Amino acid sequence: MATSIFSTLSAKLQAFYDRFPLYETQDSTSRHLIAAPSKPVLWIAPRLRSDTTSYDWVSSDPSSLRFQLLFLLAGVDAEWKEWETESTAPEGKLPTLVLPEKIVPASEVRAWLDAEHPLYDIKSDFHGYPNATLEAQARAFGRLATDKIYPAYMASLASSQTSVARLALLLPNPPTLLGGLTSPLPSLGQLKRVDLESIKREGAEAIRALGVRLVADGTGPDDWFLGCSTPTPLDCLVVSHLFLILHTLPTSNPLRRAIDADEPLKRYVERFFQKVDPSSSSSST
Repeated sequence: MATSIFSTLSAKLQAFYDRFPLYETQDSTSRHLIAAPSKPVLWIAPRLRSDTTSYDWVSSDPSSLRFQLLFLLAGVDAEWKEWETESTAPEGKLPTLVLPEKIVPASEVRAWLDAEHPLYDIKSDFHGYPNATLEAQARAFGRLATDKIYPAYMASLASSQTSVARLALLLPNPPTLLGGLTSPLPSLGQLKRVDLESIKREGAEAIRALGVRLVADGTGPDDWFLGCSTPTPLDCLVVSHLFLILHTLPTSNPLRRAIDADEPLKRYVERFFQKVDPSSSSSST
């Protein structure tokens, strides 16, 4: 009986999707990956177009920017190229790394970086942190960025039902049945349960928590998050989000207000970029 139900459901879903045939576009994977490069190429979301920053190499997407910062911090000699439509990338995600010998999808880029250009001793017990307590705190603050600040940033950019539906799938606790078997597309009722303003408020609170910790660590001009003497992957994760908030959102946005009200946090973001910027004399690359 169950098999019959799912067979009928599958047939109905197939009939629905058959109404929207797929076509090859100029952003197809094959167009981007025609020839093997002579050095690593990191395909990223389109670059940020903003009059408020001189860093013209940064991606407009936090995930792509995070990996740009990781590559710069690790001293990887790589080229950035823009991939216009993320859904056409391998795994449907960016960034994608193309090497002379292979293609590395988004889910494997960090593993490749850790293996080939480690930012810390990969045999260490605490992933580069001096003790288990700081390692656990780094994970916790990392989750603030991915689970609170990133959804809040996406909520700030959401301008249609489609973007709200995509945002809902990023939430730690998405609305029930969203995109489920019984509904190929989210219903209006499901989308209404996505409280954009609440998501933004939680993101702003997370930013303030980052600022409080930064001050508590007594971070000076030569220190980084959690009091580390050199930047860590956590700095790349945090800065990639804060930078884009500063340079894409209006001053009235709660996320932007949370950063603007915290001068030490703003200086921390700029100091990180001054360190890794390829055109800067103080850059490590």
